[in-house]
Amino acid sequence: MVTPESAAAPPLPLRYDDPISLMLIIKTLAITALLLAVVYLALRWYSRRAGLGTAARTERAELHCAASLRLSPRTRVFLVKAADEQVLITETPTGTTVTRLPGPAPAD
Repeated sequence: MVTPESAAAPPLPLRYDDPISLMLIIKTLAITALLLAVVYLALRWYSRRAGLGTAARTERAELHCAASLRLSPRTRVFLVKAADEQVLITETPTGTTVTRLPGPAPAD
C-alpha cells in the first residue's frame, strides 16, 4: 500500500563517475611515446655496440642462387655459388642439409 510519505520520498542519488579527461589521455599518450622512444634508443645503442665486434670483418661473400628445383611438394634443392665454391642446400620438412660440392665454382 502506498502512503503519502513514501510517494513523496526523494529518489536515491545516482552514482556519477567523472569521465576520462582529455588531459589524462594526453598524459598517457605522452608517457607511452616517451617510453617507446627510450626503448628504441636503447635498442639502437645496443645494436651498434654489439656490431663493433663484427666491424673488423668487412669482407662479404657474394652468394648467388644458380638453380633451384622442387623435388616434391615439401622438398626443394638449391645450388648456391660463392666466389670460389658451390654449395648444394636441401630443404625438407625435417630440416636442412648443406653439402659442399668438390672443386671450384665454374665461371658463368
